[in-house]
Amino acid sequence: MTATFNHEKAKSFVRDTLGCQCPDSAFDRIDYQENADILGKDAIAKRLLVGNRLLIYVLEIDDAESLPILLPSLVRNAKSERDSQGYNRLRVVIAAENADMIRHAAESVFAEIEDTDPKVHLHVLGKGGMGAFH
Repeated sequence: MTATFNHEKAKSFVRDTLGCQCPDSAFDRIDYQENADILGKDAIAKRLLVGNRLLIYVLEIDDAESLPILLPSLVRNAKSERDSQGYNRLRVVIAAENADMIRHAAESVFAEIEDTDPKVHLHVLGKGGMGAFH
């Protein structure tokens, strides 16, 4: 856990920003990893595990050009982790300064990923909405 991570802000982020309805007891344990090496040398993501049931990866990007490579890899690897560890849901968050411009590209790439399921969700947010991580 880094010094900049805030447990209460993380709970607010999960509930208010992502819309997850986890019970209060799930928030008794929140594991946070600042530099999750899920994408190898390509990019670093933030990893949040809420109550050993909700897995969240946050990938900050600057433009949509990297999405066709990074997003499918992130989803595949994170889904594999979710399934092998028995977690319930996966939320993949793309954080960008220009979220409105990137949203359509991210949603298009996400829709083409074959190995998703109803428990895998994509969120595209502005970096300003990432208060739990700054």
